[in-house]
Amino acid sequence: MRTLAALMIIAALVSANAGAQADLDQATKVRDYYAEWLSSLPGVNSVDVGTSVEGRPQIQVHIDATTPRPSQLPQQLDGVPVAVIAGTVEGDDSATSPLAPPLVPPRERDR
Repeated sequence: MRTLAALMIIAALVSANAGAQADLDQATKVRDYYAEWLSSLPGVNSVDVGTSVEGRPQIQVHIDATTPRPSQLPQQLDGVPVAVIAGTVEGDDSATSPLAPPLVPPRERDR
């Protein structure tokens, strides 16, 4: 009986881990799709994928500490939450480069 319970727990953990990895993979695909556009927004230093405090995947947009949240930045992209991280990423000097005008978001460009 204990062996069966242990196997059921292991199966549940493996299943949950596979689901989490699939969610992370989806968030990465969404990030890759929108990365050029997001990076073109004023004050954006970098874009990556991380997890929320609840452990859910999210797209993380790193902006200058003195930059307000870009108005074009949605709360989510294709169902993946977007989090703004204020402060520069170590080793990133894009904050000092000239800013190009923002590009059109990919979904609008694809219409």
